[in-house]
Amino acid sequence: MKNALLIIILLHLSNLLFSQVMRISIEDSIGNRDTVIFGFDDSSTLGIDSVYDETNIFGEQYSNPEIRVIQRDIDNHNCLRESHSASSSPNLYYTENIESKINFRPIGGGNDYRIYNSFEFLINSDKYPVSVVTEYSTFNNGSFEGGVLFLLTEDCDTYFNSAFDFVNPHSFIIEDSTFTTLVAYFEYTIPTEELENNRNNLRVYPNPTTDILIIKGLEKFSGTLDLYDGNGRIIKSENIQISKNENFILDLKNMQSGIYFIRLKNNEENIISTKKFVVR
Repeated sequence: MKNALLIIILLHLSNLLFSQVMRISIEDSIGNRDTVIFGFDDSSTLGIDSVYDETNIFGEQYSNPEIRVIQRDIDNHNCLRESHSASSSPNLYYTENIESKINFRPIGGGNDYRIYNSFEFLINSDKYPVSVVTEYSTFNNGSFEGGVLFLLTEDCDTYFNSAFDFVNPHSFIIEDSTFTTLVAYFEYTIPTEELENNRNNLRVYPNPTTDILIIKGLEKFSGTLDLYDGNGRIIKSENIQISKNENFILDLKNMQSGIYFIRLKNNEENIISTKKFVVR
């Protein structure tokens, strides 16, 4: 019954033009599974939206296993902060306590964009290890450029983080109940004509590569280039300027083999693009 309901919901959401539909599935050591569906849609609100079959189950007993999307106020705060890359980052609070199996947010939020673009998840199980899989059934709107998933300890410290791959499912193992919280952060931009031209024309090659990566197709660019490894850790960051139709060569000598990402952000903090490549 649960799988049938999940299929119906996913089919409904995949027809929304501006939807970003994602899900996280868990499976315990004896094969019991559970799933949450979350993402963004222009017609949603920060609270409970019945049109998406969202229901607030805050205060209800957890099943085994179970994963929920949570929003917590100041009195019931769990772990969510503005950033989990820095332990001194301020906490994020919501105006009401919500726990749900489905949670959609509007794109944006102005100065409160972290409240809208951050998702916190609680996992309950009595049979470890628990496998976790992130999947993306629909990702239509080009304004989202990247995201990072954090696994937190019981003290809300980061155990590891991983950059989102919006094409391929990603999986990892939680070994014990020390780790019950996941946090997902997403970044987006509102496209302008110049941004769209740069995004549409941007190319990186060779891919796979061994020692250099050539960036071409930008009409012009002035801003920051960030290089991340496959776990979402930033390797280096540098300010660059690229003239119209000029190629930029990124030196990758002495880089270990693996998956990497580059992210270009202009001086107005708009993300031009995030590109994935492989070093052999």
